Amino acid sequence: MGQRQTNAHILFVAVLGAAIGCYTNRVDGEAIPVDDFNDCNDEGWTHVGHIIGDTVADLHPAPGGTWDASFVQNGSCAYRLAAAEAGVSALTGSWDASADSHFSNGFFRVRVRPETQQTGIILAMRASTEPFGDGYLGELYLHQGIMRIRDHAFPDSLIQTNLDVHANEDWFMQVGAIGDQFSLKAWRVDDPEPASPQLTATYSSRTTGLFEIGVGVPPGSSAGIGSAVFDEIVFFVPEPSTSILSAIGMLAI
Repeated sequence: MGQRQTNAHILFVAVLGAAIGCYTNRVDGEAIPVDDFNDCNDEGWTHVGHIIGDTVADLHPAPGGTWDASFVQNGSCAYRLAAAEAGVSALTGSWDASADSHFSNGFFRVRVRPETQQTGIILAMRASTEPFGDGYLGELYLHQGIMRIRDHAFPDSLIQTNLDVHANEDWFMQVGAIGDQFSLKAWRVDDPEPASPQLTATYSSRTTGLFEIGVGVPPGSSAGIGSAVFDEIVFFVPEPSTSILSAIGMLAI
């Protein structure tokens, strides 16, 4: 290889490294801690409360509810969210740092313990700044025994499957968005992680947005308070796909 070719190859590798760096801005596949609430506060989270009307789409901002990051579980603080009123309210915590678009492609894993059988648990990615605005939702509904995903902007996008979840059990939930692919997996803390998500779908209405955790009492459930304890929230940076590397020429070296 001549000097000119060597210099060109070095330049190409430098540009390639910069391109991959722009794609992840972090180590490939790195697990980035979001919050374990061991400081017993929820600094960096925005509280959003809602009143549910006659339909799920009929939501109004409402004060009240509980956002308690000083709640002690397993000997350390965790984040307890509880709806304000039986059967009619929901609330979320929105992670402020997820406004950075780097967090719009990847996977969020959360340890969660529902406290009542009426609780609905919500994880959202690419959510808007409006209460319950457009976003991709992964949900567990204990009273119905289901898990489901949906693009909130399109009611017909809902996909669901059965899942046997009970109050006071510890679960991991993981939502992921890579390009137009959205997924949800859930498993008990003491069980092996599923090799693949139980639910996947193609959604294309959003490319960026916020990560949120939330609870509520879904319409149709018996009266009760929706509450859950969240902990050990981690973001996983996706590995660069071969299609992306191919697009920038790496596979041609």
